[in-house]
Amino acid sequence: ADRKRANPSLQNSFNLCVLASVYARLGLADKASACLADALRGCVVNNLVLLDKDWRGMGVCGDSAVSPVQLNTNLAFANAVQQMLLYSHNGFVKVLPAVPDNWYVEYSDFVCDNGVTVSVRRNPAKGTFKVTLFARKETNITLSLPDNCRKLTKCSLSDKPQGTEFKLTLPAGKAVELVYKIPVDKQAK
Repeated sequence: ADRKRANPSLQNSFNLCVLASVYARLGLADKASACLADALRGCVVNNLVLLDKDWRGMGVCGDSAVSPVQLNTNLAFANAVQQMLLYSHNGFVKVLPAVPDNWYVEYSDFVCDNGVTVSVRRNPAKGTFKVTLFARKETNITLSLPDNCRKLTKCSLSDKPQGTEFKLTLPAGKAVELVYKIPVDKQAK
């Protein structure tokens, strides 16, 4: 991925979004974010559709005064963002696997492969991180949180989890809420 990224003239907007997905799966938040930023900076037009190449000639990815619309790139962009926000497979749920630490993040009801819904609010300016999990039927998962989740301040479970990766049994039809203190970042976005 790094070799591909090293030569912007060989890139197009779709490649950048796919590379962002690869970096997100590897947990490389800054690189995933940079790929998406380059795609937006060089290839997006005023209606938020991504074109194939850098139509402004900014040297971001390829170079073409005439550049076709890449409809699949918008889907790849959405996929990359989703990969940055949540990963789940066979009962393993990783929250914010590739989001830069200084980003404010909030989303609701992302559905995992096992039917568990995940809602997150991370506010680095206030130093708070909240995750809410909901399962329609009793479900066992392994939950992995960002490394900067330091101190658990609120937990709706009787057994308080320890660390940033732990096993949980989610009760049927009842939300589980975990609130953590995270380092405060005065320059949070």
